[in-house]
Amino acid sequence: MASSIIILKPVKEYSPDETAKVFKKSIIDSGMLVSKMNMEYDSNKTVIGAEGCIGFVDSDNELKQFLFTINNTDEYSEDSFEWLVPNQKIFWAIDIEDIGGYHRQVYNFAIKYFSENLSDYLWVDSLKWAYSAMEIRTLSRLPYNPKWLYEKLV
Repeated sequence: MASSIIILKPVKEYSPDETAKVFKKSIIDSGMLVSKMNMEYDSNKTVIGAEGCIGFVDSDNELKQFLFTINNTDEYSEDSFEWLVPNQKIFWAIDIEDIGGYHRQVYNFAIKYFSENLSDYLWVDSLKWAYSAMEIRTLSRLPYNPKWLYEKLV
């Protein structure tokens, strides 16, 4: 069972601040909540990352939460996922941890997020494949399949 999903973003022109804004909007647009977002700044007061909690209220009226981290680039970023998606110069930009069995909520978020972030990829930690934004868009036009995180369906 998946424990984390990672959003891989192009290194070129990456901005943690802009990524945080887009991430927050996609969470809200998918019907989830941003319960906490702590921004991290450098000495020039430039955003260099963020972390916090997102969640949703389940059918038993209980709040279910996931942790997230928005990372900054470093000198190793360009080559960090060459093995997974060759020639794209992408890196581990966003991590949503401990998703448990809440695949439908993550799916709803992914549909919203990847409709506007066409250069990004979704990778499930430890798998040998990733979904491109276009593949997520294709998934959104098919009936929901709960195996989407474990099997490459498109």
